[in-house]
Amino acid sequence: MEKEVFKEKIYAPYNEAWKVIKLIQYAGQDEKSDATWQEYVRAIDEFAKKFENNTFKDTLVSMLLDAGDTIAKMNGGTE
Repeated sequence: MEKEVFKEKIYAPYNEAWKVIKLIQYAGQDEKSDATWQEYVRAIDEFAKKFENNTFKDTLVSMLLDAGDTIAKMNGGTE
């Protein structure tokens, strides 16, 4: 894959996924947790729409959902 194509198809959505996952860094640790999770789910939906024609997006959406479960456990101390 050419460098520019790789940046467009892989690197760009990966960077966006990182921004989404940062939303839940502290989820489960404060009184705003429910709102944070709702924002996270909305951000995943927006991410999926933004990259709807990119098949790599599917991998990243799965990762974001799995990461949300794992981070919730880690923040709740049930790791």
